This record gives sequence, C-alpha cells and structure tokens, in this order.
Amino acid sequence: MLLVKWKRLIRDFIKSSTNVLFADIGTKAIGFALISILTFVLDPVSLGKYNALLTTIASIYGMSGLGIAMVLQRESAKHTLHANSLIGERVSAGFIAMILTIIILVFFFQVFHNQLTVLLFGGMDSDIIQWIPVLTLLYFAVQAPLTLLLGMGLFRTYSFRSMMESFITGVCVLVGIFFWQLEGIIYGLIISYTINAIIVWMILKKSFLDKKILLVVRNFIPNTRRLLKEGIPYFIGNTFLGAVASIILIGLFSAHIGFAELGYLRLGLSLAAILMIVPNAAKTVTISFIARHEMNATKLQSLQIRYLFFLATISTMVMMLLLSPVVDLIFGKEYESGLVIYTMVILISIFFNIQQILNTFVAGRGDLLLSGIVNSCVTILYIGGSLFLIPSLGIFGYYIAFGGSYLLGFVVLMAYDLDRSRYTDKGTIVRFLFGTMAFIFLSIAYTIWFERSWTGDLMIWALLLLYSFACVKYVFTPEEKEYLQGILRKVRFKQI
Repeated sequence: MLLVKWKRLIRDFIKSSTNVLFADIGTKAIGFALISILTFVLDPVSLGKYNALLTTIASIYGMSGLGIAMVLQRESAKHTLHANSLIGERVSAGFIAMILTIIILVFFFQVFHNQLTVLLFGGMDSDIIQWIPVLTLLYFAVQAPLTLLLGMGLFRTYSFRSMMESFITGVCVLVGIFFWQLEGIIYGLIISYTINAIIVWMILKKSFLDKKILLVVRNFIPNTRRLLKEGIPYFIGNTFLGAVASIILIGLFSAHIGFAELGYLRLGLSLAAILMIVPNAAKTVTISFIARHEMNATKLQSLQIRYLFFLATISTMVMMLLLSPVVDLIFGKEYESGLVIYTMVILISIFFNIQQILNTFVAGRGDLLLSGIVNSCVTILYIGGSLFLIPSLGIFGYYIAFGGSYLLGFVVLMAYDLDRSRYTDKGTIVRFLFGTMAFIFLSIAYTIWFERSWTGDLMIWALLLLYSFACVKYVFTPEEKEYLQGILRKVRFKQI
C-alpha cells in the first residue's frame, strides 16, 4: 500500500513538474535569447547597469512580501481542506497588507532617492534610476498573484503565463532598445509590465471564480496577524535579507569592481538559470505537494536530493567544459574576458539552487521559523562577507562570500533534513552527497588555481564519466529507474 502511495505521488509530482518544465524551458529560452541579443547591442558596462536596474526592482518587490506570499501559497494549496470563504478572507487580508507595504517602500525610495543614488548607483544614469518606483509598482502587480496560482495547483496556467510574460517583456525591451537604446529599456519594461499585469489579474479572477473562492475583507486584523506571525520569520531569512544583499552588492560592485563585471555576473546567472531548469521546475511545485501530502513525501524528497543534484552537477560540468566556445558563439568576443566569472557563478550556483530545494522541504512542512532562521544566518554571512572581502579581494571576495554562505546553508538544511525525515536510503544519500561535493570542489580549485588546458579538461571529462557511472550503478535503484522511465514515457501535458 505504501509503495502504491509513493508511486502515485511521484507520478502526480512529475506531471505537475512537467507542466512547469516545458513552459520554463520556453521562458528561459526567451530570456536567454534576450540577454544574448543585448550583448550585441550593449557593452558590458551598459549590461551591468541593466542588471542593476532589474535587481533593484526585484529586490524592492521582494521586501514587500512580508512572507505573506509563502503562507498564502500553503493556504491556497489546502483550499480543498478549508472553507472557500476562509481562504477568501485570508487572501484578501494578505494582498491588502502586501499592497500597503510596497507603497511604503516605493515612497521611502522616492524620498531618499538622492542618497540612495550616491550610495548604491554610482556611475548609473539618474534618468534611469528615477523610473525605479514606477517599474517596481508595475512589477508587483505582475508577480504578486503568482503564488496563489501555484497554491491552487494551476501549474500549467502559471507556466504558460510565465512564458507569455517573458515573450512580451522581451519584445517590448528589444523594440525600446532599437529606438531609444539604454533608455528604451525603461519604456519597454513599462509597457510589458502593464500588459502582463492586466493578463495575470484576469487569469486570477477566472481561477477564483472556477474554484468558487470569494474575496471578502472580513476579520482583517486577525487574518493579517496570523499571516504575519507565520510569514515574517520566513520572510526575513528568505526574502528581505536576500533583497538587501542584492542591493548592497550593486553598491559594492559599482565602487570596488565595476559595472562590466556586474554585466558578466548577469550572464553567468543566466547560464546558471538554464542549467537549473529541471530543479527549478521541481522546486516550483514541491511546497504545494508537501503541504498536501506531508506524511507521504519522504520518498519524493529522497528522489529530488539524488536525481536533481545529479542532473545539476552533470549539466554544470558539461557547461563548464564547453563554456569558452559557447560564450564566443552566443555573446561575442567582447564578453570572453568574463569566462572565469561565468565558470565560478555556475559552479557556486549548484549549492545555492540545491539549498533552495531543501528549503522548500522545510517550508512545505510548515517549519517557516526554522527556514527563516537558517536563511537569515546564511544571508547575514553573505552580506558581512561581501562587505569585508570585496573591498580587499574584489571579485574573489564575492566568490568566497557567495559560495561560502550558501554552502553553509546547504550543509545545515541537509543535516536537518536527514535527521528529521525518515529516509530508508540515508546511507546512500550521504555517500552521494560527499562524492558530489568533492567533485564540485575539485572543479572550483581547477578553475581558480590552474590555467585551463586540454589535459586538465580531459581529466574533468574522465571524472565526469566515472561520477555518472557510479551514480547510475550505486545511487539510483533499479526500481526507481524503471518506474521513472515508465512515467516519463507516459507523461501528458495536462493539468492534474
């Protein structure tokens, strides 16, 4: 009976993840195509300013959530367990609180505009910075409803909406750049965010009508207090401090490293995002699944730890070995000088992304306080390390701060999950983790301390084949491989 339950859970999870995956591939492809085109239109410095603009908008939006979005996702995931009227009350209270917060943050940015410009955006055009409040409000209108679509299990709707958003944004930004260059990005973003906001709210309205959820402002204070009590610990560690870190990072790069390197960082993160499509698709639906099936989710978590970490490692190593011709072909020779930055970012991003998947395990079980504490410590270490190391070590200080902090978070959450979850294959998971981390550390050492050569690359290829063989032979069970292959052959792109 237990075997049947986990097989059914895995089947439903893969179908939902596949809905997200195909659309995520489209979304990432559109985003990557846009950034590739931008490298031929903008020099590294201008691309770095574009990155600073988008990072600031996303960071201010992130500060507005107060953790309410995560709680609403868990609540709406249980809409079949709670009365629809109760869900409607909590969603209304949560959205009102988020709207008030974003208005206060935008007002604060506008009041301290000059001071923030000097502190964080040295060398960036003031006529671009002045549009940040407007763009942030529009971005909020686009992104805020998404967690509710996920919570209600509307994974395909969420995925296609994300792909459509990327397409509209890409077209508008490219048209804006063609006519007005860097300033045209502002016009493109304003138009695209407006169109996408109208679309997403129309989709959300239809979804609420279909689910018979009525938004009513009732018991506002008790509902808001409950949402904040659960959400703020998660928010501080997972969102607020991360948003603060991103803004601080912009100031550190502009003062001690340069906007060109910030542009290279943007490209490295874009490459890392391509490599993490499958893990991110799984992460998107994990919280909702664990919230619904908490008692039967251990097998799902074990599969994610082993299979997703394996896929992330393999794809990253292949990308690292082929990076030089890929960069030359897609971005042009002007961006070849950022090869070491791209390599380090995609290697370190493995720990960041797997740590985020482990975090969804914790959040899905409702341990939002623990999630907030761990991520608060990680982000404070990241901020402190960046402030201390970047002024003296430059970009290498960033590698140490970014990599060291999220590696620590990964280790802590992994140790907690191994202790908390009743894995029947705990020994296999531990051996797999040690082997994978050793392989990644070896690749990082090769990138930093040795000059790339064909003999070194050949050694990494050989280790990659050995690692793959060991995982297929000793980490993945025959039953899992047979069952997953069968599911993947039968997956249909439909809503569960």
